[in-house]
Amino acid sequence: MFDVVKYKLNQLIDLMITDGVQPSDLVDNIFNYNYSTVNFYKHQDCIVGEVCFDDENQTALMRYIYNVRQVIRIEEEVKGKITICWDRGMREKDILNKVLDLLVVNYSKGEINQFTLPENLATKLKFEYLKIA
Repeated sequence: MFDVVKYKLNQLIDLMITDGVQPSDLVDNIFNYNYSTVNFYKHQDCIVGEVCFDDENQTALMRYIYNVRQVIRIEEEVKGKITICWDRGMREKDILNKVLDLLVVNYSKGEINQFTLPENLATKLKFEYLKIA
């Protein structure tokens, strides 16, 4: 069971240190024949990148929202309907909940306290653990 917990914790750590697709990578898509626009702007404390392309006789807009240098959300807009494709906060919470489920079911509180984690991750786990304990 330890290997499963370790794998999930590594997924969480990877998520925390990975920035995601960078604006310069998105800009390069303008050279592809089916891409029509690439646009970036600031909105409040975020940078928003929008990439518009034609796909199967319809126009799609992909919206990449950045906080500092990390992608925090990716949305797709087709015919005015917005779909969240990926959200960093939701992904983090999902992995965190899976880790907590594994820990609570398989380990005692003393054993859980012996896991060595980065400080910010340990704080998040402890906060979530207190909510369910």
